[in-house]
Amino acid sequence: MNHFRARFQKLSTRSQIVVIAFLWATLGVPTVLIHRALTKEYFRIEQIRLETIASTAAYSGAQLLPSNPYGAERTANAYARMNGIPARDIVLVQVADNQRSLTVELGYRIPLGFALFGWNGSKYLTVTARADLRLSIPQLEAL
Repeated sequence: MNHFRARFQKLSTRSQIVVIAFLWATLGVPTVLIHRALTKEYFRIEQIRLETIASTAAYSGAQLLPSNPYGAERTANAYARMNGIPARDIVLVQVADNQRSLTVELGYRIPLGFALFGWNGSKYLTVTARADLRLSIPQLEAL
């Protein structure tokens, strides 16, 4: 290592700048581009995970509507927590005024390693899901 350092220090200032620029172009730029691509993929996967949990939590809670709105909120909250969402990331679980739909909003704090490039300009990824109550009417078959 000292051999390379000694050779580098013998170069002129202009040559040192060229060597540093070359090293940055060959090592730094690809590293930044790979990090950016992996960050984009990480967020896509995390958003799909949150959307799935939010929609299934809303659907599981909506099964108790309109007769038990408090139970619907508790069920949706419990379902989200059972699937790995911490209580601090459950932003909203709310039954509509007409007690025919349930809204679940989940937030996710972005890890610092992925937030370095300011993905989406925020530190949180938020998804919202709403489930409506639909009465199922049994279909009669013609005899």
